[in-house]
Amino acid sequence: MNNLDREFFDKFNEIEKEYDELSELLQSVEIISDNKLFNFYKKRHDKIYKISNLYKNYKKIHQQNEDVKRLLKEESDIEFLNELKIEQKTLQNNMEEIFENLKKCLKELEIAEDQKAKIEITYKSGQSEFLAQYMDIVKGYSEIYNTSFSVEK
Repeated sequence: MNNLDREFFDKFNEIEKEYDELSELLQSVEIISDNKLFNFYKKRHDKIYKISNLYKNYKKIHQQNEDVKRLLKEESDIEFLNELKIEQKTLQNNMEEIFENLKKCLKELEIAEDQKAKIEITYKSGQSEFLAQYMDIVKGYSEIYNTSFSVEK
């Protein structure tokens, strides 16, 4: 695992921990009874839901892959070994796909948070700055989805 991947996993762990903490908070009587506070925590909870669930799924598949690796070392039946190798390849492909989805979701979350900050700042600055920064946000989304957007004045 390279350093960049390690940084991603650190972020995924933080988000998963935050999601679990928010899930507990949202069940507490103090939070439920305060609509403003409940909505505040609920918005964040909803924003990180997808990343948390994908990461939990990734960890589950990773554990299955580790179990298959262990069986590959212990097993001697050729037919069963072949089945295990196929299973391992499927699990590895699933892990790679989920990891790419996780990175994409994380990027979307970072852009959304950055977008919110920019909108709050530029709204106070004036329309021309707002539009220029809005275009930067659109550009960020186009990079994620490998598409291009055009805006006419």
